[in-house]
Amino acid sequence: MSEQTQPPLNEREREILQIIADGLSNDQIAARLSLSLNTVKWYLKRIYTVLDVKRRTQAVSVARSRGLLDGDTPPGPSLPIPATPFIGRQKELVRVLELLDDPETRLVSIVGSGGIGKTRLALAAASQFQADTHLPVFFVALESIQQPEGVIPAIAGAIGFQFGGQQDLRQQLLTGLSHRAMLPVLDNCEHVLEAMSLVGEMLTISPNLQVLTISRERLNLSGETLFHLEGLAYPTQPQTALEFEAIRLFLQAIHRPRPNFEPSQDDWLHISHICQLVEGMPLAIELAAGWTDVLSLGEIAGNLQQDIRFLKTSARDVPTRHRSMTAVFMEYDDRSRANRFQKAAGVPGWL
Repeated sequence: MSEQTQPPLNEREREILQIIADGLSNDQIAARLSLSLNTVKWYLKRIYTVLDVKRRTQAVSVARSRGLLDGDTPPGPSLPIPATPFIGRQKELVRVLELLDDPETRLVSIVGSGGIGKTRLALAAASQFQADTHLPVFFVALESIQQPEGVIPAIAGAIGFQFGGQQDLRQQLLTGLSHRAMLPVLDNCEHVLEAMSLVGEMLTISPNLQVLTISRERLNLSGETLFHLEGLAYPTQPQTALEFEAIRLFLQAIHRPRPNFEPSQDDWLHISHICQLVEGMPLAIELAAGWTDVLSLGEIAGNLQQDIRFLKTSARDVPTRHRSMTAVFMEYDDRSRANRFQKAAGVPGWL
């Protein structure tokens, strides 16, 4: 029966739904309302059917989105909206969503080198997760956090939690999260790894919480599920095939400075070569394509073969850490990857 034809929730069912939102177990609900455990389960099944959900967290989220819970308002947009389309990564996106859809997998860390596209994949997955589950999703940017203690107010600010009283801020935040169902997305965790024990405490105190993190390094927490991200698929030999994700991204990027660009046969070979030289790294592809308004593709490939430090941009809306390959490699001392790029191009290492 569809949502439109299902009878609405009755007073008892809404009461149980409110108690679910407060984080009580089935046994606790039975004790509070003087019901048998089987009766509680029957009510839950009925609630799930009416709301068209499969588990508690989804029921609470849908109820909040419809204003069925006391004092709740539907969550508004909470994820950054990228300025460019999401290219490729469909297999990776499906896999991350599978992990998030598993209630036993409560902490997923997307791990990879700088510029590899971790944040874009996480945003795509979080947006789809929110659409599928109706759970509130919050983006927590940690890039500018300099000290571990800055993580607590950063998370609180992102989820709209306000501190009050004299209680320790950490404990206030944990208490505020204890009954909430949501998906915080923590970006740039490598800046403050020593503060990530907070994530473990959040998961312990809140049974309805899941966390998605983005980091160059694993958090080293119990229950952490790692998703390692590599470069986009690229041709190993010069080709014109559009099935390669790296080539599609390059074409998308080149059409910004040159909207009417139509590649010649030689251009296809240079694009393929550039994608191969940078091992499908999305940031490097974007930086290379940004030069096409002043250099030919052959010149870009030639400069790239000489020195990967050639790749840089002056775009004002690009984070400092992503304005050049030098910044990407040097920020976290990623010398091995930088030297591997140079070796592939036949140039001695430079770090």
